[in-house]
Amino acid sequence: MARRLLSRFAAVTPERRRLLAEAAAALVAAWLLIRVRPFLKTLAFGQPAAGHDDGVAPRHLASAVVSAAGKLPWPMVCFPQGLALQRMLRRRGHDARLHYGIARPGEGPLKAHVWVSLDGETLVGGETAAEFREVARYP
Repeated sequence: MARRLLSRFAAVTPERRRLLAEAAAALVAAWLLIRVRPFLKTLAFGQPAAGHDDGVAPRHLASAVVSAAGKLPWPMVCFPQGLALQRMLRRRGHDARLHYGIARPGEGPLKAHVWVSLDGETLVGGETAAEFREVARYP
């Protein structure tokens, strides 16, 4: 499996490899922070000082996060994916929003979900966001 993964990684463009590596690093950092820091301090990870736009399309960043999340050896659910993507977007000067929602009452146990939007378009987590009521948005 590792050999196949490496050959697929080598087959993509250098720019895509760079984005995948950046996404994997951001995902691992977000995953670790979620486990060791208080919630509000963890959110700060996704909100670095605004950087400059390097021309990478936001949808390419989202694709890199989703792809990298699927290749890491442990599950990367919506929260680390959202934090990683928000960080990557905001570092490039995009005003990305991280949305935090809960399942509507009366639909069984309480569930939470995170998704990221930019200029009104949901980039990750949107496939199930409609099932959740937004309770917070960062920033």
